[in-house]
Amino acid sequence: MSNLLTINTSRASNVLLADMKAKRVPMMFGAPGIGKSAIVKALADKLNLKLIDMRLAQHEPADLVGFPMPNTQTGRMDFLAPSDIPLATDTVPEGFKGWLLFLDELAQSAPMVQNAALRLILDRQVGQHMLHDQCYIVAAGNRQSDGAFVGSMSTALMSRMSCYELDLSFDGWMDWALGANVHPTVLAFLNFRQDRLHMFDPQKREPFPCPRGWETVAHIVTGK
Repeated sequence: MSNLLTINTSRASNVLLADMKAKRVPMMFGAPGIGKSAIVKALADKLNLKLIDMRLAQHEPADLVGFPMPNTQTGRMDFLAPSDIPLATDTVPEGFKGWLLFLDELAQSAPMVQNAALRLILDRQVGQHMLHDQCYIVAAGNRQSDGAFVGSMSTALMSRMSCYELDLSFDGWMDWALGANVHPTVLAFLNFRQDRLHMFDPQKREPFPCPRGWETVAHIVTGK
């Protein structure tokens, strides 16, 4: 993925936000555990958007285009829209300004699911239903080189999104972690052992230190 624009953790939120304002779908590629989901969650919190986390590797095409149902009044077939995708007729949840629909594991999803996402991503439609204007979409997934069961993505799908490769630099992650209030004990240890931030080797099938794991440690330390 050498032809993709590379962004670091501290810059990612601003890049995603620029695409979201233009109603363009940003797609982040990156190694497992690098912090893609955490960036999206923090952005949803910052913008006061209700996060809808869809792990597409676990979904079927009907979850994105709706389920075919007969319309007895017209004698035709309609699509019954999924309940977790905000439509134009829905009301924004109390206390939120909208939704952030996170299409996670997009690169790991089946080809038929990726094809089902084409209309949602480009036309903002679910079957014959329009997406709510206050619903924003962000996508993420691993790279083929990560050993995470990623197949090739079609050019049709990638051309519908703004694609980036998330690069993990220590300074960039620390800037993000300070803004995200990661516990100072974790940050102090990582300042001492910077090599422990991310020790990912796609050739090894074993646990490894990564930003996602350090966030979990921070939650354990704070008891939250």
